[in-house]
Amino acid sequence: MKVKNDWHKRFADADCTLHRRQCLQWLGLSCMVPLYARAGGALRVDLLLLEGASINFVLPLVRLIGEAAGIEWQIKYVPFARMLQTVKGGQALALGVSKSPEREQSLAFSDSVTSGYVWLVTRRNNVFAYRAPDDLRGHAMCTGLGMTLGAEFERLRAEGLRVERFSGRLSQGLAMLSADRCDVLVVTSHLEAERLERALQKHENADVVVMRTPLTNKALNFSVCQGHALAMLLPRINSAIDQQRNAIKMLVSQAA
Repeated sequence: MKVKNDWHKRFADADCTLHRRQCLQWLGLSCMVPLYARAGGALRVDLLLLEGASINFVLPLVRLIGEAAGIEWQIKYVPFARMLQTVKGGQALALGVSKSPEREQSLAFSDSVTSGYVWLVTRRNNVFAYRAPDDLRGHAMCTGLGMTLGAEFERLRAEGLRVERFSGRLSQGLAMLSADRCDVLVVTSHLEAERLERALQKHENADVVVMRTPLTNKALNFSVCQGHALAMLLPRINSAIDQQRNAIKMLVSQAA
C-alpha cells in the first residue's frame, strides 16, 4: 500500500530518534502501513541477511520462524555495514547483528534463535596453542566488519593486538588468511569445530585448521530499530521462535 503523505519518508530515513516514537504515539498501528503489507494473509516484511551467510542453513531457519509468525520475508543479502545502517534507519529487520551494550542503546533484539560458536581458524602450517584470549598476543587477527567479541578482546586490541577487517564474506577472510595478512581468522558458525573444518576445506586454497577451543559463543537474534513500528513484530517473532524451538534444534543438528 503506497502512502502519499511525506511523513513516512522522514519516519523511515531517520535514525532511531524521538520523532519516531512520537509517530507511534500519535498514529498507532497506522505507522506500520508503509513498512509492510499483507500478502495472502501473511505480513510481508523486509529482512536483511549477511552477504555470504550459509544459505543452506539460514533460509530454512527463517522460513521456520516466518511460517509460525505469519510473516512472508522479503530477503536481501547485504554487507554488514549496510545491514547495520539500514536497521538503525528503521527500514528493515536483520538477522546477524550481534548484541553489544552500544547497540542495545538504539536497537531492540529478539530472543535467541539459536547460538553459535566464534572459532579461530589458522593456516595448517601456522598452528599454535590456543586456550584463552591472552594466547593471541603477538598474532594478527582477521575479523568481519562490525564483529564484537567482548571485553577481553577489546582489552587485547587496546594492548596492541593487530586486527584486519574484511567485508564479511568468508571467501575474502580465507583469502586474507592464505595471503598471510593475518595469523588467525575469526569465523562465526553453528557448526562444531571438526564439521566447520571439513566445510572450510572445500574452499579454494583453504588448507586450514579450526582451533578446538572457541573464542566465545554468540546468540543469533533478530534486530530492529528501537521505537520503530517494526519493533512491534518482536513479540510475534519471539512466540514463533519458542513454538519452533524443537524444529530449530533439529535443523542445527542436520546442517552441513
